[in-house]
Amino acid sequence: ELMVGEFSSGEPISLRTLARRLGTSAMPVREAVNRLIAEQALQMMPNRQVIVPFMSRHKFEELWRVRQMLESMAAEGAVAHLDDGVMDELEHLHMRSMDALLQAAPRPILSTNKDFHFRLYQASRSEVLLPMIEGLWMQMGPFMRLSLEAKTARWDGTHHVEMLQALRARDAIAVSRAVHQDISS
Repeated sequence: ELMVGEFSSGEPISLRTLARRLGTSAMPVREAVNRLIAEQALQMMPNRQVIVPFMSRHKFEELWRVRQMLESMAAEGAVAHLDDGVMDELEHLHMRSMDALLQAAPRPILSTNKDFHFRLYQASRSEVLLPMIEGLWMQMGPFMRLSLEAKTARWDGTHHVEMLQALRARDAIAVSRAVHQDISS
């Protein structure tokens, strides 16, 4: 939910509410929240309240640049492991993204976009990059939603089409460039 903008910057996180929502006790939620604090996806305030962190411009730009590097690298690595099944999944996920975009509902757009990207990155079979990319998405999720709600938002799936074309051509450089541009948009 952090990755797809379900929480807003500064939003307080209640362990009891999360436990109830997830249908579990507070103990596993507390452990998960502590891990998310360690990964900088959540923040513990001096009064012990847990919130979704606020984002500075500097941190946003740094996360954006690191995402471009790591995700481009993962996409490049995926080219060597592509098969028809993965391509079919990516094309299906892209179509779901386009359907969500037509509905103009932020959650489905962000959710299908995440599914598309992570299916591509999983194809790289990298044990190192995927957890790093996940951590970046958890930190960026609340702000990705804001970007969709902005009147200047320009995401239209064009770069997903470019990724798919480059993947079909097994052009790792073009895939990397399309991912880089997608993150920039």
